[in-house]
Amino acid sequence: MISLGAQLQEERFAKQRQYVLANTRARWGFVGFGIALLVGVKLAGIVTISPWFILVFAASFAAANAGVRRLVERGAFQPWYAQLNLVVGCLLISAVLFAMGPNGHVLYGAYVIAPLQAALYLERREAWGALIINLVAFTLITALAQVAGHGWSWALFIQEALVLVFACVALVPMLVQIVDRLRTARGVLGEIERGDLTRQMESGAAHAATDELGFLGVSVNRTTAAIADIIREIGRQGGALAAMAGGLATAARELQAASQSISNTTHQLSEGTERQRQLIGYGREDSEAASGLATTLHARAQEAEPDESLCRNFFQVMTQPSRVVTIPSGDDGDFVFPGLCQGYVGGPFRAHHPQVPPAVDNR
Repeated sequence: MISLGAQLQEERFAKQRQYVLANTRARWGFVGFGIALLVGVKLAGIVTISPWFILVFAASFAAANAGVRRLVERGAFQPWYAQLNLVVGCLLISAVLFAMGPNGHVLYGAYVIAPLQAALYLERREAWGALIINLVAFTLITALAQVAGHGWSWALFIQEALVLVFACVALVPMLVQIVDRLRTARGVLGEIERGDLTRQMESGAAHAATDELGFLGVSVNRTTAAIADIIREIGRQGGALAAMAGGLATAARELQAASQSISNTTHQLSEGTERQRQLIGYGREDSEAASGLATTLHARAQEAEPDESLCRNFFQVMTQPSRVVTIPSGDDGDFVFPGLCQGYVGGPFRAHHPQVPPAVDNR
């Protein structure tokens, strides 16, 4: 990114280049006007002018004007192109004054055009330089006209030269001041363009709003202040939005954590429900198995239920005193009976015949 000074310098060169191009375009009209004026004066018989002079005048200044324009258009602009353009214009005016003879000095006012244009489009130095160049050319043409014998007096030359100087002294500083103030405003706007909203027009230009340029400076300062206020307000709103965004981010994280917790709880509940379902299935299977086993056991118990009367008679016979029978006993001292009377022996028989020993021997 180029600096502001370099940017302003490029703009100044671009303005000077545009000035030279515009001046060369306008000079075609001056060349045509000069040719027409010389031809008219010759035809009117006011002054004797050689046709060769008119032809050389037209060819020379047409070529010079075209050469300056081509030089400016073909390459990069050089500051001395502006001085060359001033010299060509000065020579054009001087040639017309010389051709007009004793009355040519009446056109001396044309010499003031170049200094004023230089003050408006170029710099202060170029404006005073253009005035000096024109005064020198006016002096040389006066001397040449005196030598040719159809010139005007030096007293008249001095009067007209003083008029030129007075007009330039009155007008050039005013134009230069206007251009300087515009250039200052352009520099401030350039710095504002680059983001420096603290820049203001100079206090003298801003407060002394007595002309359009002063009001322009006040408007620039007010506009800059308004833009700075808007930027500060945007900054404050941006800070508030950033804080709000931080709060929303925190809430989003908390919501995410809560959602994760709910998801974990839901997963655990799902696993517990699955385990309960499995346990219920296992319980149902166990209940069905127990029910089947109970049914089986009940059926077997019904099939294996002993005849209590038969066992009672058997035990009565076995326990008669006159009978001596050996009844085997087990390790715990109980009688060992067949499986059908085992339940009866363990219960009712022991209750009614406690005197029966575990074993009865005939010895």
